[in-house]
Amino acid sequence: MADEQPVAPPATPAPEPAPAAPAPAPVVDPAPAAPEPPATPEPAPAAPEPPVAAAAEPAAPAREPSLLEAAQPPPTEPAKAPDPAKPAEPPVADPAKKPDAPEPEKPVEAPKEGEQPKTEEVVAEPPPVPPVEYKYELPPSLTMDDAQRGEFHGALDKYRANPADPSPLLEQGVKMMQAYDQVVSQRQVDAWHGTLKGWRDEVLADPVLGGAGHQTAMSKIALVRNHFMSDHAPGTPEFAADTAAFNHMLDSTGVGNHPVMLRFLHRMLPYVNEPPMPSHGDNPKPPAEKGTGGNPLHDNPRSRQLNGGGR
Repeated sequence: MADEQPVAPPATPAPEPAPAAPAPAPVVDPAPAAPEPPATPEPAPAAPEPPVAAAAEPAAPAREPSLLEAAQPPPTEPAKAPDPAKPAEPPVADPAKKPDAPEPEKPVEAPKEGEQPKTEEVVAEPPPVPPVEYKYELPPSLTMDDAQRGEFHGALDKYRANPADPSPLLEQGVKMMQAYDQVVSQRQVDAWHGTLKGWRDEVLADPVLGGAGHQTAMSKIALVRNHFMSDHAPGTPEFAADTAAFNHMLDSTGVGNHPVMLRFLHRMLPYVNEPPMPSHGDNPKPPAEKGTGGNPLHDNPRSRQLNGGGR
Protein backbone atom coordinates (compact mmCIF):
# COMPACT_ATOMS: atom_id res chain seq x y z
CA MET A 1 0.00 0.00 0.00
CA ALA A 2 3.10 2.13 0.31
CA ASP A 3 3.11 2.45 -3.43
CA GLU A 4 -0.34 4.05 -3.51
CA GLN A 5 -0.27 7.71 -4.01
CA PRO A 6 -2.45 9.78 -1.84
CA VAL A 7 -5.50 10.74 -3.75
CA ALA A 8 -6.22 14.37 -3.57
CA PRO A 9 -9.77 15.27 -2.89
CA PRO A 10 -11.59 16.29 -5.99
CA ALA A 11 -11.68 19.91 -6.53
CA THR A 12 -15.01 21.49 -6.05
CA PRO A 13 -16.16 22.61 -9.42
CA ALA A 14 -16.81 26.25 -9.69
CA PRO A 15 -20.54 27.02 -9.80
CA GLU A 16 -21.76 27.66 -13.22
CA PRO A 17 -23.14 31.08 -13.68
CA ALA A 18 -26.90 31.15 -13.89
CA PRO A 19 -28.16 31.71 -17.37
CA ALA A 20 -28.72 35.36 -17.68
CA ALA A 21 -31.90 36.62 -19.22
CA PRO A 22 -31.43 37.64 -22.78
CA ALA A 23 -30.27 41.16 -22.71
CA PRO A 24 -32.52 43.54 -24.55
CA ALA A 25 -31.33 44.71 -27.86
CA PRO A 26 -28.99 47.60 -27.32
CA VAL A 27 -30.41 50.88 -28.23
CA VAL A 28 -28.01 52.40 -30.63
CA ASP A 29 -27.91 55.67 -32.30
CA PRO A 30 -29.87 55.35 -35.57
CA ALA A 31 -27.41 57.64 -37.30
CA PRO A 32 -24.36 55.34 -37.57
CA ALA A 33 -26.24 52.03 -37.74
CA ALA A 34 -28.10 50.95 -40.79
CA PRO A 35 -31.77 51.86 -40.31
CA GLU A 36 -34.29 49.06 -40.29
CA PRO A 37 -36.77 49.09 -43.12
CA PRO A 38 -39.48 51.46 -41.94
CA ALA A 39 -43.00 50.08 -41.58
CA THR A 40 -45.40 50.89 -44.30
CA PRO A 41 -47.01 54.18 -43.23
CA GLU A 42 -50.73 54.32 -42.95
CA PRO A 43 -52.41 56.26 -45.73
CA ALA A 44 -53.05 59.84 -44.87
CA PRO A 45 -56.66 60.56 -44.02
CA ALA A 46 -58.54 62.14 -46.85
CA ALA A 47 -59.35 65.75 -46.39
CA PRO A 48 -63.02 66.42 -45.65
CA GLU A 49 -64.87 67.44 -48.72
CA PRO A 50 -66.38 70.91 -48.56
CA PRO A 51 -70.14 70.78 -48.06
CA VAL A 52 -72.26 71.40 -51.09
CA ALA A 53 -74.68 74.28 -51.02
CA ALA A 54 -78.33 73.30 -50.47
CA ALA A 55 -80.34 72.77 -53.63
CA ALA A 56 -83.22 74.74 -52.18
CA GLU A 57 -81.15 77.95 -52.35
CA PRO A 58 -79.35 77.94 -55.69
CA ALA A 59 -78.56 81.65 -55.51
CA ALA A 60 -76.50 81.32 -52.28
CA PRO A 61 -72.70 81.01 -52.82
CA ALA A 62 -70.99 77.71 -52.02
CA ARG A 63 -69.59 77.50 -48.51
CA GLU A 64 -65.83 78.01 -48.39
CA PRO A 65 -63.99 75.61 -46.03
CA SER A 66 -62.00 77.07 -43.18
CA LEU A 67 -58.23 77.03 -43.11
CA LEU A 68 -58.24 74.14 -40.66
CA GLU A 69 -60.55 72.11 -42.85
CA ALA A 70 -58.49 72.79 -45.96
CA ALA A 71 -55.13 71.97 -44.30
CA GLN A 72 -53.46 68.78 -45.57
CA PRO A 73 -50.70 66.70 -43.87
CA PRO A 74 -47.24 66.73 -45.51
CA PRO A 75 -46.58 64.05 -48.12
CA THR A 76 -44.91 60.92 -46.76
CA GLU A 77 -41.96 59.21 -48.44
CA PRO A 78 -42.75 55.85 -50.01
CA ALA A 79 -41.62 52.80 -48.03
CA LYS A 80 -38.29 51.34 -49.11
CA ALA A 81 -38.35 47.77 -50.33
CA PRO A 82 -36.22 45.38 -48.20
CA ASP A 83 -32.89 44.35 -49.56
CA PRO A 84 -33.22 40.75 -50.87
CA ALA A 85 -29.55 40.04 -50.15
CA LYS A 86 -29.91 40.81 -46.45
CA PRO A 87 -31.80 38.14 -44.50
CA ALA A 88 -34.69 39.34 -42.47
CA GLU A 89 -33.94 39.66 -38.79
CA PRO A 90 -36.13 37.58 -36.51
CA PRO A 91 -38.46 39.61 -34.34
CA VAL A 92 -37.10 40.33 -30.90
CA ALA A 93 -39.38 39.14 -28.16
CA ASP A 94 -40.31 41.67 -25.51
CA PRO A 95 -39.21 40.19 -22.16
CA ALA A 96 -41.69 42.38 -20.29
CA LYS A 97 -44.66 40.95 -22.23
CA LYS A 98 -46.03 37.72 -20.87
CA PRO A 99 -47.36 35.11 -23.27
CA ASP A 100 -51.10 34.86 -23.50
CA ALA A 101 -52.25 32.16 -21.16
CA PRO A 102 -55.20 30.05 -22.29
CA GLU A 103 -58.45 30.81 -20.54
CA PRO A 104 -59.21 28.21 -17.90
CA GLU A 105 -62.22 26.08 -18.59
CA LYS A 106 -65.16 26.64 -16.36
CA PRO A 107 -65.68 23.73 -14.02
CA VAL A 108 -68.89 21.85 -14.48
CA GLU A 109 -70.98 22.14 -11.37
CA ALA A 110 -71.94 18.80 -9.98
CA PRO A 111 -75.61 18.42 -9.07
CA LYS A 112 -76.37 18.70 -5.40
CA GLU A 113 -77.85 15.87 -3.42
CA GLY A 114 -81.47 15.24 -4.30
CA GLU A 115 -81.30 17.60 -7.29
CA GLN A 116 -82.02 16.37 -10.78
CA PRO A 117 -79.41 17.26 -13.40
CA LYS A 118 -80.49 20.03 -15.69
CA THR A 119 -81.45 19.01 -19.18
CA GLU A 120 -82.43 21.09 -22.17
CA GLU A 121 -86.17 21.57 -22.43
CA VAL A 122 -87.62 20.33 -25.66
CA VAL A 123 -90.80 22.12 -26.68
CA ALA A 124 -93.14 19.56 -28.07
CA GLU A 125 -95.44 20.56 -30.87
CA PRO A 126 -99.12 20.68 -29.91
CA PRO A 127 -101.07 17.68 -31.06
CA PRO A 128 -103.19 18.18 -34.14
CA VAL A 129 -106.65 19.54 -33.47
CA PRO A 130 -109.40 17.25 -34.66
CA PRO A 131 -111.65 18.84 -37.27
CA VAL A 132 -114.93 20.32 -36.11
CA GLU A 133 -118.05 21.05 -38.13
CA TYR A 134 -119.10 24.55 -37.10
CA LYS A 135 -122.83 25.16 -37.06
CA TYR A 136 -124.23 28.67 -36.56
CA GLU A 137 -126.72 31.13 -38.03
CA LEU A 138 -125.75 34.61 -39.18
CA PRO A 139 -127.87 37.64 -38.25
CA PRO A 140 -129.89 39.19 -41.10
CA SER A 141 -127.57 42.21 -41.23
CA LEU A 142 -124.46 40.09 -41.93
CA THR A 143 -123.63 38.02 -44.99
CA MET A 144 -120.67 35.69 -45.63
CA ASP A 145 -119.66 33.83 -48.77
CA ASP A 146 -117.80 30.51 -48.86
CA ALA A 147 -114.36 32.14 -48.89
CA GLN A 148 -115.18 34.27 -45.83
CA ARG A 149 -116.60 31.28 -44.00
CA GLY A 150 -113.44 29.27 -44.70
CA GLU A 151 -111.24 32.09 -43.38
CA PHE A 152 -113.40 32.39 -40.28
CA HIS A 153 -113.26 28.64 -39.61
CA GLY A 154 -109.48 28.67 -40.05
CA ALA A 155 -109.19 31.37 -37.37
CA LEU A 156 -111.31 29.23 -35.02
CA ASP A 157 -109.07 26.21 -35.64
CA LYS A 158 -105.94 28.23 -34.82
CA TYR A 159 -107.48 29.44 -31.57
CA ARG A 160 -108.50 25.91 -30.58
CA ALA A 161 -104.93 24.72 -31.21
CA ASN A 162 -103.43 27.52 -29.07
CA PRO A 163 -106.01 29.21 -26.81
CA ALA A 164 -103.27 31.39 -25.28
CA ASP A 165 -102.98 33.32 -28.57
CA PRO A 166 -106.30 35.03 -29.47
CA SER A 167 -104.78 37.07 -32.30
CA PRO A 168 -106.40 34.97 -35.10
CA LEU A 169 -109.86 35.71 -33.70
CA LEU A 170 -109.06 39.41 -33.24
CA GLU A 171 -107.82 39.75 -36.82
CA GLN A 172 -110.89 37.99 -38.12
CA GLY A 173 -113.13 40.25 -36.03
CA VAL A 174 -111.53 43.38 -37.47
CA LYS A 175 -112.07 42.11 -41.04
CA MET A 176 -115.72 41.33 -40.32
CA MET A 177 -116.27 44.81 -38.83
CA GLN A 178 -114.71 46.45 -41.90
CA ALA A 179 -116.90 44.38 -44.21
CA TYR A 180 -119.99 45.29 -42.19
CA ASP A 181 -119.07 48.99 -42.34
CA GLN A 182 -118.87 48.82 -46.13
CA VAL A 183 -122.28 47.17 -46.30
CA VAL A 184 -123.88 49.80 -44.06
CA SER A 185 -122.28 52.68 -45.97
CA GLN A 186 -123.51 51.30 -49.30
CA ARG A 187 -127.00 50.91 -47.88
CA GLN A 188 -127.02 54.54 -46.78
CA VAL A 189 -125.90 55.72 -50.21
CA ASP A 190 -128.55 53.60 -51.94
CA ALA A 191 -131.25 54.88 -49.57
CA TRP A 192 -130.27 58.52 -50.23
CA HIS A 193 -130.33 58.08 -53.99
CA GLY A 194 -133.70 56.35 -53.71
CA THR A 195 -135.08 59.34 -51.76
CA LEU A 196 -133.88 61.79 -54.40
CA LYS A 197 -135.41 59.71 -57.17
CA GLY A 198 -138.74 59.65 -55.32
CA TRP A 199 -138.78 63.44 -55.07
CA ARG A 200 -137.98 63.84 -58.77
CA ASP A 201 -140.76 61.42 -59.73
CA GLU A 202 -143.21 63.40 -57.60
CA VAL A 203 -142.23 66.67 -59.31
CA LEU A 204 -142.64 65.16 -62.78
CA ALA A 205 -146.10 63.90 -61.81
CA ASP A 206 -147.24 67.26 -60.37
CA PRO A 207 -150.04 68.94 -62.39
CA VAL A 208 -148.31 72.35 -62.22
CA LEU A 209 -144.60 71.49 -62.17
CA GLY A 210 -144.60 68.31 -64.26
CA GLY A 211 -146.19 66.95 -67.39
CA ALA A 212 -145.93 68.81 -70.69
CA GLY A 213 -145.31 72.16 -68.93
CA HIS A 214 -142.37 70.94 -66.87
CA GLN A 215 -139.72 72.92 -68.76
CA THR A 216 -141.81 76.10 -68.68
CA ALA A 217 -142.40 75.77 -64.93
CA MET A 218 -138.70 75.15 -64.25
CA SER A 219 -137.68 78.22 -66.30
CA LYS A 220 -139.96 80.37 -64.15
CA ILE A 221 -138.53 78.84 -60.99
CA ALA A 222 -135.02 79.62 -62.25
CA LEU A 223 -136.04 83.25 -62.75
CA VAL A 224 -137.15 83.49 -59.12
CA ARG A 225 -133.99 81.71 -57.95
CA ASN A 226 -131.65 84.13 -59.75
CA HIS A 227 -133.66 87.10 -58.48
CA PHE A 228 -133.25 86.21 -54.78
CA MET A 229 -130.06 84.15 -54.82
CA SER A 230 -127.55 87.02 -55.01
CA ASP A 231 -127.36 90.77 -54.52
CA HIS A 232 -125.11 91.10 -57.58
CA ALA A 233 -125.97 91.24 -61.26
CA PRO A 234 -125.69 88.10 -63.36
CA GLY A 235 -122.35 87.76 -65.16
CA THR A 236 -120.27 89.25 -62.34
CA PRO A 237 -117.73 87.22 -60.32
CA GLU A 238 -119.74 87.85 -57.18
CA PHE A 239 -122.85 86.38 -58.78
CA ALA A 240 -120.88 83.31 -59.89
CA ALA A 241 -119.56 82.78 -56.33
CA ASP A 242 -123.08 83.05 -54.88
CA THR A 243 -124.33 80.59 -57.50
CA ALA A 244 -121.64 78.03 -56.59
CA ALA A 245 -122.48 78.31 -52.89
CA PHE A 246 -126.19 77.96 -53.58
CA ASN A 247 -125.67 74.87 -55.76
CA HIS A 248 -123.47 73.28 -53.07
CA MET A 249 -126.31 73.73 -50.61
CA LEU A 250 -128.72 72.07 -53.02
CA ASP A 251 -126.38 69.14 -53.64
CA SER A 252 -125.58 68.47 -49.98
CA THR A 253 -129.20 68.64 -48.79
CA GLY A 254 -131.06 67.37 -51.86
CA VAL A 255 -133.60 70.18 -51.50
CA GLY A 256 -133.20 71.08 -55.17
CA ASN A 257 -135.34 68.04 -56.02
CA HIS A 258 -137.88 68.46 -53.26
CA PRO A 259 -141.38 69.25 -54.63
CA VAL A 260 -142.24 71.51 -51.67
CA MET A 261 -139.25 73.81 -52.39
CA LEU A 262 -140.03 73.94 -56.12
CA ARG A 263 -143.72 74.79 -55.49
CA PHE A 264 -142.63 77.50 -53.06
CA LEU A 265 -140.42 79.17 -55.68
CA HIS A 266 -143.12 78.82 -58.36
CA ARG A 267 -145.64 80.66 -56.16
CA MET A 268 -143.21 83.58 -55.79
CA LEU A 269 -143.20 84.25 -59.56
CA PRO A 270 -145.99 86.94 -59.50
CA TYR A 271 -143.97 88.99 -57.00
CA VAL A 272 -140.96 88.94 -59.31
CA ASN A 273 -142.97 89.85 -62.44
CA GLU A 274 -145.11 92.55 -60.69
CA PRO A 275 -145.24 95.66 -62.93
CA PRO A 276 -143.56 98.76 -61.53
CA MET A 277 -145.55 101.70 -60.15
CA PRO A 278 -146.35 104.28 -62.86
CA SER A 279 -144.18 107.37 -62.76
CA HIS A 280 -145.71 110.86 -62.58
CA GLY A 281 -142.53 112.85 -62.73
CA ASP A 282 -140.63 114.27 -59.84
CA ASN A 283 -143.78 115.30 -57.92
CA PRO A 284 -146.50 112.73 -58.39
CA LYS A 285 -150.03 114.13 -57.82
CA PRO A 286 -153.39 112.44 -57.82
CA PRO A 287 -155.75 113.07 -60.74
CA ALA A 288 -157.45 116.43 -60.84
CA GLU A 289 -160.91 115.06 -60.09
CA LYS A 290 -159.74 113.50 -56.82
CA GLY A 291 -160.79 115.55 -53.75
CA THR A 292 -163.33 117.79 -55.58
CA GLY A 293 -167.04 117.92 -55.22
CA GLY A 294 -167.56 116.16 -58.52
CA ASN A 295 -165.75 113.01 -57.36
CA PRO A 296 -165.50 113.05 -53.57
CA LEU A 297 -163.02 110.82 -51.91
CA HIS A 298 -165.44 109.98 -49.12
CA ASP A 299 -169.19 109.78 -49.13
CA ASN A 300 -169.55 110.49 -45.43
CA PRO A 301 -171.32 113.80 -44.71
CA ARG A 302 -168.79 114.75 -42.15
CA SER A 303 -166.07 114.30 -44.73
CA ARG A 304 -167.88 116.58 -47.17
CA GLN A 305 -168.02 119.34 -44.54
CA LEU A 306 -164.31 119.00 -43.91
CA ASN A 307 -163.62 119.11 -47.66
CA GLY A 308 -165.37 122.48 -48.19
CA GLY A 309 -169.07 121.65 -48.12
CA GLY A 310 -169.13 119.65 -51.32
CA ARG A 311 -172.12 117.50 -51.93
